[in-house]
Amino acid sequence: MEARNSFHAPGWGGPCPPPGPPHRYVFTVYALPDAHLPVRRGADPAEAIRAAERRRIDQAALTATFRRS
Repeated sequence: MEARNSFHAPGWGGPCPPPGPPHRYVFTVYALPDAHLPVRRGADPAEAIRAAERRRIDQAALTATFRRS
């Protein structure tokens, strides 16, 4: 299931930092007991996160930085 991203479309769009210093990205992954969340494709990201947090077994986060060269 893919929620709507900051490009206002479902799916992954990749990093697109603003010009200047490195931009910080936080990736959060959830361990869930089910294969699917009860949200529609293209749902608001906050809706998908709320559904994942209600069902999570565990979670982890990775923070990375990226900048345009």
